[in-house]
Amino acid sequence: MFPKFYIVKLSKESMVKKRTLKESDPIVQKKIKGALNDSLLDGVFSAWYLGLGFSYLIPFALVFNATAAQIAFLTSMIVFIPALIQIKTSKLIEKYSRKKITVIFAFMELGGYFLLISAGSLFLLGYKISALIISGFILLIYILGAPSHVSWFSWMGSLVPEKERGKYFGRRNRYVQFFSFVALILGGFILDYYKNSGIAILGFLIIFTLAFLFRSIAIMILMHQYEPKIVIVKEDELNFLDFLKNLKKTSFGRFSYYLMFLRSLIYFGIPFISVYILVVRGFSYLDFMFFSIALSIFMTIFYPLAGKIADNFGNIRLLRLATFSMAVSLLSWIFSINLYYLIFVTQLFAGFAWAGILLASNNYIYDAISQEKRGFALANFNLLIGIGMGVGSGLGALFVLLNFKFISSPLLAIFLAGIFLLIFYVFSEGWLREVRHVKQFRYQWLLREVSSGTVNREIHSLNNVRSKVQHIIKVKE
Repeated sequence: MFPKFYIVKLSKESMVKKRTLKESDPIVQKKIKGALNDSLLDGVFSAWYLGLGFSYLIPFALVFNATAAQIAFLTSMIVFIPALIQIKTSKLIEKYSRKKITVIFAFMELGGYFLLISAGSLFLLGYKISALIISGFILLIYILGAPSHVSWFSWMGSLVPEKERGKYFGRRNRYVQFFSFVALILGGFILDYYKNSGIAILGFLIIFTLAFLFRSIAIMILMHQYEPKIVIVKEDELNFLDFLKNLKKTSFGRFSYYLMFLRSLIYFGIPFISVYILVVRGFSYLDFMFFSIALSIFMTIFYPLAGKIADNFGNIRLLRLATFSMAVSLLSWIFSINLYYLIFVTQLFAGFAWAGILLASNNYIYDAISQEKRGFALANFNLLIGIGMGVGSGLGALFVLLNFKFISSPLLAIFLAGIFLLIFYVFSEGWLREVRHVKQFRYQWLLREVSSGTVNREIHSLNNVRSKVQHIIKVKE
């Protein structure tokens, strides 16, 4: 018998042969099929957790009078420190099953929500709670959940067939986005009701408690989900310093380099969106909810198109299109603050951008890195991206400390992020190379898909959603 998932001396050929035999076993195939269905169900309950929990963490900090600079610094910490934690904990995959790691740290993440709910409850009882304490608990949630992301990513990479990744993750992400925006709607109405009653904190406690329950159900599903065994050898370890040395020498290294710059430029402005619409412009929680669900709706619409682009023309092409779309989204903020404009223009471009960035990032790692090394590669990748996001949001925080008489500092930071991103898009042409054979991209194909293909069908179905959203907003007014 081999030691549990950890072997120092084993040839690559024997590893591949052993794994191929196991994966062709009908019983294993049945378990994998069941695991993929379990993952879809896990995605549904996790979506409720995301929509009711993570989506409202920053607004919760704003209730405690957190400033724009504090929010930006918090954002920099919640992307950098968890990435650093992932580097330290990625080696856990050598000693423990990926399922065990995922489940344990998911439970620990819930502990952070317990602390947040407790702090809010003490505030309702009359105790003084500072924005710094709330920010610390929010950061703790991200830190405790960080290790589970690496193990889950590696776990799913062993389950999803290579040729079906774009299709499967596009489908799963659609489920997640759909139920996330349903949760956002519910959360928005709950918060608006209690805000109008003068006890907004109670509304947050209710939605965070619901998020806690939904995440608990998702964890129980993960405990039932099948995990293929994987063999990790010492040579599969990927040191961060070695990763940095080879950054410009490999396709994956250049891809990571690109994503670091991309995320740093995006996060120069994005942390201030919540501050700008809730604090500067005074949008209600319902307005914030409509604005947020628009992103989920458009991501849901564009995931099938993004999956087709990735499968047919490669993840690099998808990422380049998404980069340009994100630049347009950020630049569009300068022209209007009308809620309908933000929903149907700004969030439309942002929806395609985020669908493309997230799908291309995951798929490229699966394509470029063998499954034995994916956990280590993802940890290094996330740390590099975390550094970029941390630097970007940190510089943004310093920028908004400046006071401009002619324009709001948060709005100017968002607009400048779009300018920087557009410049980056132009000058980064030719940086990246696809790691698998793909078809030559044609813009005629994209126009055909948008006008008469998948996107067109989804947009037609969106018209009903748009009418309902407008009706609800008019009733609210």
